[in-house]
Amino acid sequence: YDEKWLKTQKVVEEFQVRGGTTVYDTIVFTHYGPVVYDRNYDVSTEQLNLAMRWTAHDASDYQTFIQLNQAYNYDAYSQALSKYVGPPQNIAFASAAGDIAIRISGKFPVKWEEQGKFIMDGRDSRQEWQEMMPWEHTYKVLNPPQGFVSSANQHPGDGTYPYYDYDYNFEYYRNRRINDRLSVMTNITEEDMMALQNDNFNYIASELLPAMLDSLQFDSTRLSTPKGRMYTTLSNWDFFNEPDLTAPSLFELWQDSLYNLVWDEFEGQEISLIRPNRYNTTYILLNKPDFGFIDRQETPSVETVGDLFRLAFDQAYDGIEQWKERNGDDHSWYKFKNTSILHILQIKPFSREQVRIGGNHNIVNAASGRHGPSWRFVVKLDSTGTQGWGVYPGSQSGNPGNPTYGQMIDPWSSGKYYELLFAPSISEDNESIVHNLRLIP
Repeated sequence: YDEKWLKTQKVVEEFQVRGGTTVYDTIVFTHYGPVVYDRNYDVSTEQLNLAMRWTAHDASDYQTFIQLNQAYNYDAYSQALSKYVGPPQNIAFASAAGDIAIRISGKFPVKWEEQGKFIMDGRDSRQEWQEMMPWEHTYKVLNPPQGFVSSANQHPGDGTYPYYDYDYNFEYYRNRRINDRLSVMTNITEEDMMALQNDNFNYIASELLPAMLDSLQFDSTRLSTPKGRMYTTLSNWDFFNEPDLTAPSLFELWQDSLYNLVWDEFEGQEISLIRPNRYNTTYILLNKPDFGFIDRQETPSVETVGDLFRLAFDQAYDGIEQWKERNGDDHSWYKFKNTSILHILQIKPFSREQVRIGGNHNIVNAASGRHGPSWRFVVKLDSTGTQGWGVYPGSQSGNPGNPTYGQMIDPWSSGKYYELLFAPSISEDNESIVHNLRLIP
């Protein structure tokens, strides 16, 4: 480090194995943090040791959460968040008085452009985080003119923010749909918010599919063929990934094939590369027809965007036929997507597969095959008190032998919510209470 050696620290972790031999693992810490990749991880990295610098390894004052529970207005909320220095969190605020706010709280290093985007040279002190962003400069908004705040992993700013920020995984679709809906909704009720949380509109399809269909140029004679029927199904689709429709399954295969054809140059490389995301891919296909990566590597001819649309369509048709051979003719979206809620040990009898739910990643109802909205919650604040409704894909008992095990999966998938019972208003004869358990210290 700066042409001198610094002392490292070794921490021995002990893992006791039931019925087996105890396993020991030695973790090396530098002043940055733990070495997370070395030759023990991959023998090909024998000459490479990568240490992780992460704010979660720093000391933190979690009085924040105690003070949030005691906060009674915006100033108290802000004061509580000023103490939070862990990995950043989007923390929203609302009050019965009508104030709304959101703030990205946490500890942010001040970075030069692209610092941290790639692996950095830990031997050079100039690569260090030099200073932390003042808390007063973190992203925040209070009572914005549009009358709402929202958060769905989108880019937090508009390009005028003076600090460099970057995340390859910023979301470009869910938040646009949320903002579109909130901008036109009036006299919003709790039922409206529940419907919005379960919204299945496929923004990617709405932007890309019309151009894909135009490239096929199906005439009346071809519409009666199997591929023509696939074309008709997609042409009549309203871009909502509802669970019982087949069009979302066909579009998913088509866009996946297209994505792989566009970025075929990334295959077989000796270095790790991340392909551009779906948002940038869609933009290129619709706006940059001469983009060099459009041409396929394995063919002598030069393909156009239309060529890729048509080739990907044929691949999608073959793909759905192969899927039906393995799984049966019903390729409804929920069966094709196969949202699965697995027991922590992935024991099949304790798990649920093919949950009947729409949506997908990049959709407000973000239920994909193995990920999704694990907690849906709507709260109403007014002068009469607080009301809340919520649901999650599980049950209040984690015991597979309990009759209620997994009982909320179907309500969760169908958009049903339960009224949340707040302790001061609950009596023991409340009909919603099935069992009582009293813990006396």
